[in-house]
Amino acid sequence: MTIVSDGDEILGVRPRAVYAPASLDEAAEVMAMAARERLRLGFLGGGTGRLARIVEHAPADQVVIVEAGATLAQVQAALAEHRQRLALDAPHPERATIGGLVATAGFGPLRARYGAIRDLIIGVTLVRADGEVARGGGKVVKNVAGFDLPKVACGSLGTLGLIATATFRLHPLPEAVRSVRVAGVRAEQVIAVLAAARTAQLEPTCAVALSAPERDRSDRFDLGVRFEGFDRGVAQQVARFVELAGAAAAPAEPLAGEAAGVVRRPRARVRRRRGRRRPCHHRRRDRRARRAGRRPRLARRRGRARRAARRARSVGAAAAELRDHAAAQAALRSRRPAQPRPLRRRTMTARRLLDDCVHCGFCLPACPTYQSWGEEMDSPRGRIHLMRMIADGKEPLTSAAVEHFDRCLGCMACVTACPSGVQYDRLIEDTRAAIERSHPRRLSDRLFRGMIFALFPYPRRLKLAVALQLLYQRLGLRWLVRRLGLARLMPRRLRNLETLMPPVTARQLLDRLPEEVAATGARRGRVAMLAGCVQRVYFPEVNHATLRVLAAEGYEVVVPSELGCCGALSVHAGRDDEARRLARAAIEALEQTAADAIVVNAAGCGSSMKEWGHLLADEPAWAERAAALAARVRDVSELLAAHPPVAPRHPLRLRVAYHDACHLAHAQRIRAQPRALLAAVPGLELVELDSDTCCGSAGVHNLLEPESAREIGERKVESVLAAEPELLVSANPGCTLPRCIDPRRRGRRPLNRCAVARCARCATRPRLGRSLDAVLQ
Repeated sequence: MTIVSDGDEILGVRPRAVYAPASLDEAAEVMAMAARERLRLGFLGGGTGRLARIVEHAPADQVVIVEAGATLAQVQAALAEHRQRLALDAPHPERATIGGLVATAGFGPLRARYGAIRDLIIGVTLVRADGEVARGGGKVVKNVAGFDLPKVACGSLGTLGLIATATFRLHPLPEAVRSVRVAGVRAEQVIAVLAAARTAQLEPTCAVALSAPERDRSDRFDLGVRFEGFDRGVAQQVARFVELAGAAAAPAEPLAGEAAGVVRRPRARVRRRRGRRRPCHHRRRDRRARRAGRRPRLARRRGRARRAARRARSVGAAAAELRDHAAAQAALRSRRPAQPRPLRRRTMTARRLLDDCVHCGFCLPACPTYQSWGEEMDSPRGRIHLMRMIADGKEPLTSAAVEHFDRCLGCMACVTACPSGVQYDRLIEDTRAAIERSHPRRLSDRLFRGMIFALFPYPRRLKLAVALQLLYQRLGLRWLVRRLGLARLMPRRLRNLETLMPPVTARQLLDRLPEEVAATGARRGRVAMLAGCVQRVYFPEVNHATLRVLAAEGYEVVVPSELGCCGALSVHAGRDDEARRLARAAIEALEQTAADAIVVNAAGCGSSMKEWGHLLADEPAWAERAAALAARVRDVSELLAAHPPVAPRHPLRLRVAYHDACHLAHAQRIRAQPRALLAAVPGLELVELDSDTCCGSAGVHNLLEPESAREIGERKVESVLAAEPELLVSANPGCTLPRCIDPRRRGRRPLNRCAVARCARCATRPRLGRSLDAVLQ
């Protein structure tokens, strides 16, 4: 309790006592005591200095929990150290407390962009009139609407109880903040300027019209408009707004310095009369400056004026360039807001998919690239923010932005971690399709990507490459290149490609799959198997093992000879037209098999085939056929685990670690089935890895971004070595590459690895040795 002073009066009533609780428990005791004594309470805010801590700040989650006595200025200063802010700008932030802002629903001009305080608050702690503590909301940002306790507390004016703490979602500090002042305009001109800005799809953070009492006429206003965002996008919007204001006969002036970040009434300037001599003390100061070797004050002022004029001319040149571009594009722009439009016969990503992301931060710990660099734009929510900026025209599709999208592995771990159901898989695929269409890449990048996609999706061309690779190995050229260090002379990506090449044999080159395999014992059904492109050439033993396991379980298997690539690599790289063409050819080949199910033994291929309905949704002749076929696609472990086993399982005395392939675990949500298939083998000890993050392979990511793939693979090596398995099993060909998870970089022995189908086949074969060599042969 403190002594009552004159400033403690509330609505003219002098209280008997003033309590300033320092904790939540103390506040509850005071409220309970007042209830027992039947005392009337009034809440007095305004910087008491107690109950004013920042309880918790999670920068990665963009969430802060603040006690009610903290002032807005204190909170903003603490958040600014992490380049974040609470999107509130109430007047007098050095006095406005958080509890007072919530109780009064206080706001400022930023409300136009970020909403009211009820849109920012996600949790609250109240002390009710009886002294009980009530809590509502939490620390998770949810995309929900309604009148829960945090929202009802906004504007409650103390009727619900004493506000003790509040939880808010935060926003990143903008890279650039610039303001424009339109001076002395009439009300109709203010409306015209803002309407023109909206039609031109400009998005100012806030706009304030202030009266101009220093002028003779009272119907004039000073319009202040602020733009925030990336530096280049803000400069373009400012230049465009200045142009629109000029067209409305309202001269606009971009503000500089401190005024650029604050929309306020400019101070009146006092002009010095011409011809008046400078005061004597100014002349004496200039003489002292010359004697000390410094420039006089007047010269410094003139230098600043010249630099300001040069900046104004540069801004004018940029505005003129933008004006020419706008004139050229005027015929293509409608008067209504931007709508999704066709992109390579597909619809651009709907804005609602971008708005599903509430920037809660749950995706950050799951993202491999964010773990590598800690860069916000290399996280899923950062990339979604960048997509939104590009879609709104605030940021161009530059090489720097494309680099952030290229770094994404497409592992879809963020899709599993997201509580809001954000469809990041479709967002990144559509964005990469837009990049491949409209962004010019470097010549070396185009050549390398062209080589990959002219080779890998075509098994015949790939077999020719295997023949050349076999000669490269048998003639000793590979040993010679590595011995003499000639690989260091190669370009970075070619050097990495040479390192990743798995050893090949003549058996792989001459291998042929049977077109049809009869079921062993009672027939369960007829299935078609995708042999794939890379799987067919580099891992033929996996296809043979899959055929034998399916036949042993009573399935008749057909392998269409004309069936090649499913288009998965092209889809993940944004090559939309190529992916559609390959998908149509695969659908035609699979329809002729009349199979009950389509079996896939590569996780990436199965994930892509299950999305054929979405890929071909814009083609009326193929949409229904693609959706019907995609509904019959099954991973081999998914099919086998759906029915009790028929073939006997023989014991395998091995310690096996199962590595979740990303497109099986996250895209297809298949986790338990491969483990159940392995656990059914007698004697097999299945150990879990302490991490299910991506191994870095990610389709062609290890070819296009070798440094990133190597760093991610190193983290996977740590979890594998901790499990100490004899055999590493996975369900995707890229994950079983020797260079993908390579303990030899740590000085450890090479890691044995195989596919799930090979392990299951070894367990079903009678009269076969049960050693590790038998599984790997």
